[in-house]
Amino acid sequence: MAEEVINDQQFIADNNTFKIITVGRFTLQKNYPLAIDAAKTLKEKGINFKWYVIGSGTLKKEMEERIALCSLENEFVLLGLRSNPYPYIKQCDVVVQSSLFEGKSIVMDEAKILYKPIVATNYKTVYDIITDGKNGLISEMTPESLSERIIELYNNIALRERIISNLTKESVNNISEIDKYIKIIG
Repeated sequence: MAEEVINDQQFIADNNTFKIITVGRFTLQKNYPLAIDAAKTLKEKGINFKWYVIGSGTLKKEMEERIALCSLENEFVLLGLRSNPYPYIKQCDVVVQSSLFEGKSIVMDEAKILYKPIVATNYKTVYDIITDGKNGLISEMTPESLSERIIELYNNIALRERIISNLTKESVNNISEIDKYIKIIG
């Protein structure tokens, strides 16, 4: 499903732009104000990026207002729901999860399967999924820290490649986890 061609005018697969993606419901738990404020910091620091968000929810209007307030209409793009998020994840450089808390994050498992570096906030269970510096980066729950960790991946290609290499080695474990989900759902 990750090989599907994206025919979406909102999504620009420009190789010169650092592409960030977040997938999740527009709820308080997902902490989108933090993500938007981190994007503002990225823009202020001159980073050439697009931050795509796949999802929907009750906080969409508030998110749109905050995006406009931060003048990020061109950088922080709400794509809405997509039946297949995998080609979007595959074409992005990093997956960011700015959550206040999570249980088992399916999105992070999907990112790992697609060998995408992850930046996630420091919530209680993140350490069950991410080993900081090995298969992703963990930030504190501040816009400054989140943007710094993203910039670290933006500037340090060797770090990005090392994380991707580590993810390729652990993918077997992720596939077995997805198989478990399929058995539960199916």
